[in-house]
Amino acid sequence: MKKVMVTLAVTMCAASLFYGYTNIYAKDSLKIEQEYEIYAKNEVQKKLSETYDDAIKTFKINQSDYTYYSLHETDYGLGKDESTTLFMIIFNDVLKKQKQGDFEPGLFLKKDLSEAIVLYKSLDSGTNHLYVYKRDKDQWILVKEDNQKGKKAEKVQYKSLKEFEADTTSK
Repeated sequence: MKKVMVTLAVTMCAASLFYGYTNIYAKDSLKIEQEYEIYAKNEVQKKLSETYDDAIKTFKINQSDYTYYSLHETDYGLGKDESTTLFMIIFNDVLKKQKQGDFEPGLFLKKDLSEAIVLYKSLDSGTNHLYVYKRDKDQWILVKEDNQKGKKAEKVQYKSLKEFEADTTSK
């Protein structure tokens, strides 16, 4: 009986140590995955900013007159209904024309809300695309569409999760 009790005690102790270890490891693993997700989003945003900056220079846009919005946002400062209307117009004019692999379009809304500009870059050629919309009461009207050669941009390059984990744990 004594041998059974000792075996049971050792087994319980080992199980609780193992459970505690795996629980700690799982928490660390989740934290690293969350940090990696933030890292990946930041890398994408940096690359998008580079492509927008190139297009802004190419088309000679005064960036200080505009506010940037991601097309993933649901309100561009216009109210939900008008923002949805503008998105649908952009979808029909811009998003349907994009090729697979092109960079995500960015929306630049003039601070007085009278004009909207959509910019994006083609991955394969580096061509910058511009779409200018003017606001006429509740309507957004496409008034200009232009394409000009820009700097060719590379796809976003990520560290692998293992490389990222090694870098963060070595710090």
